[in-house]
Amino acid sequence: DLQQIIPQKRGALRVTFRMAEGRSILMGALARIDMAEGRPYQFTVFASEKLKIHECAIDKADWIAQRWAGGKLTPPMKAEQFAPMQPWVLHRFELTGRGWDEACVDLVVHGLGWVALTGVGDFVVEAWAPQGVAITLREPIMPFEAKWTGVVYHGWPSWYKVNGRPTKAMGLGKARLKLKGRRF
Repeated sequence: DLQQIIPQKRGALRVTFRMAEGRSILMGALARIDMAEGRPYQFTVFASEKLKIHECAIDKADWIAQRWAGGKLTPPMKAEQFAPMQPWVLHRFELTGRGWDEACVDLVVHGLGWVALTGVGDFVVEAWAPQGVAITLREPIMPFEAKWTGVVYHGWPSWYKVNGRPTKAMGLGKARLKLKGRRF
């Protein structure tokens, strides 16, 4: 599982979600990040392209993680590996944004990836992960990526649209997708 989820230079994914209050991002079935309070923000996820990401309502997130673990949401690669990681531990962060041009902070899920948070005003983010997985904040290392990603979430684990065409979270970018002459 570790080889599948550690972001590498060539297999890295970055995708931006517009997160309103009450929404959640599942990072595989290994972590969850909730927009608990505040105005809508942009969450730019940096992770391995093999990590399946899904956006949903907070009240459905636990059910989806349990039901889809090892299948539609990986890692873990097998559904039976999900139960021993329970219960997840809550990490709560009260933050203030710097504006729409610059991320205020990176929320780091150690060993999995990070999320750059971009927006205006005060907000609360709750992050969930298995016991022993650290979730910390740091100064953003790529603070301007939210406006440059060019990728829009399409509503299914790891499916995105690039220039209006759906793709499966692999090779995000025109050159790597080889879109010329290809129909989706």
